[in-house]
Amino acid sequence: MFPHASFPPGTIVLLYDPDPGQSFFTRLVRGVALAAIRAHQRILYPKSKRTGAIHAVIKRPDGKWFSVTSPRAVLLDVPCHADERARAIYWIGCDLFTSRCWDAFNRASDMLVGKPYDYGQLADIAINRLFGWSPKPRRILDLGKKRTVCSAGCMIALYAGWQQLPPVPLSDRTDYPKPNTRRDGSLMFVEHTPPAFFDCNEPRYVLWSEQNF
Repeated sequence: MFPHASFPPGTIVLLYDPDPGQSFFTRLVRGVALAAIRAHQRILYPKSKRTGAIHAVIKRPDGKWFSVTSPRAVLLDVPCHADERARAIYWIGCDLFTSRCWDAFNRASDMLVGKPYDYGQLADIAINRLFGWSPKPRRILDLGKKRTVCSAGCMIALYAGWQQLPPVPLSDRTDYPKPNTRRDGSLMFVEHTPPAFFDCNEPRYVLWSEQNF
């Protein structure tokens, strides 16, 4: 396994393969959802070879890994197993995070941990409570939403931290792009964030480490 304990807070680990421990029926049902996600990601990034990620977890300052998954959001001791294909990705904006930013990051994940995984409502409720706006309707990713909320959960935590950047010249949040900023300057809807968004397909997301590639 790659040295996940040495990864800094905010590191996102992307996974690329379905859980082999799942039942045949579960793999069959989720296979449809995962295929939809990958198809959407290929449309979103037609020139990229990094469109195969299906799940995302993010590291907290306490060393735990926040994972929004079925049947409920959890904190993990390790992000993945040694035999899984995985990449560790880092958003360089985390270098500017203060203790206040990390507190907000933790509160965002704490609010979701242990909650039942309501595929249609979990991200919506979190975004509304944390940021005060109503999420946009999901259309393209509805078929795959069993595995889209995971990456939205990562973005929710990063965005919560970004909102607390202090208004000083070095780390003025109005001067540093939001974590959901795309290459063309537009913003990805937080609740629409697919796993491939983090896979170095957008600016300021860099490869930290990878295993089994």
